[in-house]
Amino acid sequence: MTSVAPDPVRATDDARDGDLLVVDRLAARARTRQGETFPLQDITFTVPRNAIVGVVGESGSGKSLTTAAILGLLPAGVALTSGTILFEGRDLLTLPERQLRAIRGAKISIVFQNPRASLNPVISVGKQIAEVTRVHTGAGKREAWEHAVELLDGMGIRNARRRADDYPHQYSGGMAQRAALARALACSPRLLIADEPTTGLDATVQEDVLELLVTRIRERDASLLLISHDIGVIAATCDEVVVMYAGTVLESGPAGPILEGALSPYTAALVACFDVTESGRMRAIPGSTPVLTHAHAGCPFASRCEVAEPVCADSVPALEEKGGRRVACHLR
Repeated sequence: MTSVAPDPVRATDDARDGDLLVVDRLAARARTRQGETFPLQDITFTVPRNAIVGVVGESGSGKSLTTAAILGLLPAGVALTSGTILFEGRDLLTLPERQLRAIRGAKISIVFQNPRASLNPVISVGKQIAEVTRVHTGAGKREAWEHAVELLDGMGIRNARRRADDYPHQYSGGMAQRAALARALACSPRLLIADEPTTGLDATVQEDVLELLVTRIRERDASLLLISHDIGVIAATCDEVVVMYAGTVLESGPAGPILEGALSPYTAALVACFDVTESGRMRAIPGSTPVLTHAHAGCPFASRCEVAEPVCADSVPALEEKGGRRVACHLR
């Protein structure tokens, strides 16, 4: 296994409590043709060891950009301006690229929402999985190939030994996602990030893939950071939930209590969107997300909030402990 040299630990109370991942006050700035934006303004959450944490929020809330920051794969033009990302007690933002490459795939891995786009179309599926094992463990070709076949078989791919020689275009959508999961789990990472892993799959296949994903994570005593826009998926699979909006975290903590009794007005409105009205339509939150061309002067949800008061527009609420969870709201 490729080793990573120890680095000074930037300890926090959360890290000492045994959390696998601690994202603290992360902020980013982006330069675009239209000007400067602030897509991440204050992202704080933790991923405990052996836990499944869901990140939910509307498009543009910063979910995918946060995962890119964790992996050290921010797109061109985006730079972090503050914050720390502690993984197993080490700040990933201080590590050189060589050490980050050793961590990616081996200790932190990711599954994207479009498996066909993430799999190389001109290399067989089995070879792509085997290559991950070889790079991070130093295993020989035969050993790595056999491990790839075992992983595909464990992911429910029938005739895994034969199908390992196939190319991604020969796999159905569900099979391609299972293959992507096999590759991501090749080195038994401590943390798997799944970014909308069931997008584009029909309901039955989606359920099968999610069940398989959770089972494999539990078997390995690993942690899962599940990015999703679907409250139902979060409720069915996650131990904890992080609710993001406009580059901030508005509520986080145990999934059950939060989804059943949200304290943040935004969380409550988001959950309500998945309730079908008497007319058979789904609800929507009035208004639109703010354009992040400047730092927030108040609560980012204030202009859409039905219970907002003047203080909500005048100052940014802090993310504070309340009733066993963290909530950013002046009125709670």
